[in-house]
Amino acid sequence: MTAARRIGVALAALTLSVWLGPASAADPKVPAGLDPGGTAVALVSTGVDYTDPVIAARLARDGEGEAIALDLVDGDIRPFSPAVVGEGTRLAKALLSAYRNSRLIIVRAATSDANSVARALMFLAQTPAVVVALDVPAGLAPISGLLVQASRQLKRPLIIAPADALAAGAVVGPALLTVAPAPLGGAGATAPAGATDAWISAAGATMFPGLTKPSPDRLEAAALMAGLAACALHGTENTGAAGDAGILKRDVLGLARPASEGAGVPVHDPMCWYGGIRN
Repeated sequence: MTAARRIGVALAALTLSVWLGPASAADPKVPAGLDPGGTAVALVSTGVDYTDPVIAARLARDGEGEAIALDLVDGDIRPFSPAVVGEGTRLAKALLSAYRNSRLIIVRAATSDANSVARALMFLAQTPAVVVALDVPAGLAPISGLLVQASRQLKRPLIIAPADALAAGAVVGPALLTVAPAPLGGAGATAPAGATDAWISAAGATMFPGLTKPSPDRLEAAALMAGLAACALHGTENTGAAGDAGILKRDVLGLARPASEGAGVPVHDPMCWYGGIRN
């Protein structure tokens, strides 16, 4: 049995075997708070500074006010990393910029390790998260294999990953949406069209002619798309799209602006609207 297949079998079983120990003494306590409401969206990264007031205010919490979070590196429930280390804090803020009324679930994982990312997805399948952004590297065969298996076997959450994390020619299921930076307003690179479901621009780039804000990078693109996908569900969390990643993927892809307004491909703009009001 291949490594990717073993991961797929584990995902199908959806059993989480993580032995949680005491919180690391080096990690700060999660600031006290209440669940903020909104659609639940997750970020899997190398850790987040959850003491940042912007992030702390949006943490998803259980009935006791405890953050719904997991650290698969330290084996506890404090997925902390200083803002100057890794990409997690930056990506969390990018996600929140696209949907500031979210409930944010944070998972820290060894993001170059397919087994660690698989365990993160198993955990998230048992949480309220309906969409997850993955901070994963490009060009790793085990990560690509995991994405293929997870996309076929998970019902939710919808996985948002950088397009270059998937091997060329990979055949995926409905639970994965791959995204690349749109070549609008700056130096954003694009992945091959065959590997990319959607392109995303800087906020406002497709709506306001002449905007020169640079396109997001590959990881920020995934975070922005996850925020936009969660925003699309705001106020309709009990619909079929909330429980079926394939339906949500279809609905999110339908939000793209026509190619004639952008870069020759349908482009998403991470400006969250609901009820005709900018989020």
